[in-house]
Amino acid sequence: MLFVFDQEERLAMWMKNTLIPLDMLFFDGKGAMVHIERKAEPHSLRHRQAPESVRYALEINGGEGQSLSVDSGARLDPESLQECLGAGGN
Repeated sequence: MLFVFDQEERLAMWMKNTLIPLDMLFFDGKGAMVHIERKAEPHSLRHRQAPESVRYALEINGGEGQSLSVDSGARLDPESLQECLGAGGN
């Protein structure tokens, strides 16, 4: 699931109603990944937060980030991001 915020901000996420472990990837406004939380524990109320402001948060299955070799410096593709947001061609 991709979370898109109107502007970059310091945000925190939790796993309160989530049934499976997730990797949480946090991206700045330019699409650069600035933080990853790996295998966040289901049902946890512990806040997970990037050390700086972010604009996007992407949740994927726990462990998938490691399987795909996702690490700091990964980037969201701007064209694909616009397509996901329904702005492609507008």
